[in-house]
Amino acid sequence: MKKTNLLFKNLFLVILIIGCSLTVGCSNDTENKIVKEGYIIGYDACSGTTNNGTSYEAGGYYFVSTDLKDTLLTYNFPSGIYNFPVQQQNFSTPAWFPDTYRNSFKVQITYTESTKTQTVYSACPSIILIQNVRASQVIIKSVKKEE
Repeated sequence: MKKTNLLFKNLFLVILIIGCSLTVGCSNDTENKIVKEGYIIGYDACSGTTNNGTSYEAGGYYFVSTDLKDTLLTYNFPSGIYNFPVQQQNFSTPAWFPDTYRNSFKVQITYTESTKTQTVYSACPSIILIQNVRASQVIIKSVKKEE
């Protein structure tokens, strides 16, 4: 009886290890995390929320790397790191920050690429000017404010 229990426990352990290595139902903290330094340069005007018409909070932010090779879009940038100059705009997406702020919001981010289930699709309820922005959507794991 003890041999059978030990055999089943070992078999269960092997199945669990194989299942986790295939990312089937297991959380794996060793995801392909990428670290980049750059700037928050604007926001997705279609993804924000209005607080009784008094203020506007963006939902997604655009990040460009310091080497200008990567433009990223994230919908989980933590609040409280910077006070962004965000104004509600119903006519364009994305909304870039004014040039005077372009290099003001420097950060180092650690992120992973968003999966299909994590990807956010925002739509504007008004007429918009569609701009072609090649930005990969990412999930931020950590942010470090750079001075």
